[in-house]
Amino acid sequence: MKKYLYILDCDGPLRSVSWQLIYDSYMPISERFDIDFGALCPDLVALKEWFDHDWKNNLMRMGIITERDMQEAVRIFHDHYDQNTHTFPWVAEKTEQMSIHGHVAVLSNSSTASIMQSLNGVKRHIAMIAGHDSVPRSKPHPDGIHQIIDALNADPAYAVMIGDTNADIDAGKKAGIRTVAVSWGLSDTPEALRALGADQIITNPEEFLSLW
Repeated sequence: MKKYLYILDCDGPLRSVSWQLIYDSYMPISERFDIDFGALCPDLVALKEWFDHDWKNNLMRMGIITERDMQEAVRIFHDHYDQNTHTFPWVAEKTEQMSIHGHVAVLSNSSTASIMQSLNGVKRHIAMIAGHDSVPRSKPHPDGIHQIIDALNADPAYAVMIGDTNADIDAGKKAGIRTVAVSWGLSDTPEALRALGADQIITNPEEFLSLW
């Protein structure tokens, strides 16, 4: 059994993300369902206050409540989002290096299909990928972490949740595992990073290899 378990969020730690991209990806949803998203979130400051990492809560607050409409909204979101994000060029090298010492898993509130598409070239280094549609409840609930630990027969004492938002860090803490925040995601200021309350903050992907 591999000793360590690295659980990474996708958006932020492994692929590019920004509040502007999130905002722009909600706009075609609002157009499709005739919703004045500008009234809900007139700017990025308002978006940060309004945004919930559970996408279902966001859609319900937009007035999108049926399962069929939610599925359509998610498809529209990813049609825009996935075309405008990219996996960082170092991901293949770092996931391969981490996989030598432990299991690498990805747990994201994005859809599994979106994650698989972005990580297509590095899937051989990743033991398990779970999107919001693969777990009972999305982060900050710890369900996905428990699911990954059980599936990989891992020791929670040697597991770490690596993310860039309060949803990632809260999920890790609720699961009782170590938490690490990266500085290159949505929490991109020293104040925002400290507010996450992670056990450790890293500023360079090279530090993945020295977490233990």
